[in-house]
Amino acid sequence: MERSSYYEADFCQDGYYYLNLFGPNSNGVQPLVIDSTSQIDTGLGQSNIIAVVASGDELDLYVNRQKIAGTKDNSFSHGSISVGALFQPEGSDHLCDVVYHNAKVWTF
Repeated sequence: MERSSYYEADFCQDGYYYLNLFGPNSNGVQPLVIDSTSQIDTGLGQSNIIAVVASGDELDLYVNRQKIAGTKDNSFSHGSISVGALFQPEGSDHLCDVVYHNAKVWTF
């Protein structure tokens, strides 16, 4: 997998979530899922359990043990995983406070 080719799942403190495809075949970024859900406990300081399940060409997003979205894409057959938080510029109303614990990765 090229470094510039990947999926990115974003879960935001305002209840929105995104699943994007980045890579050569998408000419930059291709949104796969964009939506919001009340399943995300919104606001700063709230805890949410998030998961992304990739099995074959199926990609499913979970928040607090509930499936919130699913899609199919066969752009990649293998790859790596990472976690991160987006830094927003000073003055932005999109604040970020992230703590990860008990992170797990497993295969089926």
